[in-house]
Amino acid sequence: MLLAHCDAVQDDFSNDLPLTNDCPPAFCLPLQELDVLVGNSINIPVIYDTGSQIVVIRKDIIQSLGIHINTQQLIEMEGANSATNWTVGCAKNLSLQVGDVPFKIHAHVVENASFGILFGHPFQQALLCRFEDLPDGKVELSVRDPSDISR
Repeated sequence: MLLAHCDAVQDDFSNDLPLTNDCPPAFCLPLQELDVLVGNSINIPVIYDTGSQIVVIRKDIIQSLGIHINTQQLIEMEGANSATNWTVGCAKNLSLQVGDVPFKIHAHVVENASFGILFGHPFQQALLCRFEDLPDGKVELSVRDPSDISR
């Protein structure tokens, strides 16, 4: 997972190349967030990372909710820059809700992070997510209810 703070930046020389649409290419776009209900009690902004293989949550959030951390379930995480860090455990079957869609997921717990929760591929798979990039740099996310995929 690669986390970098950047605002959308446009090339000053965007007129040098012919474009097929009116939007010049961006060097960087901001991370996308969505609000998620965690443990049926608090809303937390979540960053989704389509390139991450795991779901990650900060330890202080888990502790504030009184959720058990399985400290026997540790993994070594590797970032896009090849830096590695160990998790402190896993919050198994963590209850979450996106919009009106409840679901459970295993979240790997980290001591410190610049985000509260990061949704990787397990979230995408569990909710059969679809992502659509919009011209303004935003992303439209649709999810399906795992207990009733027609919803």
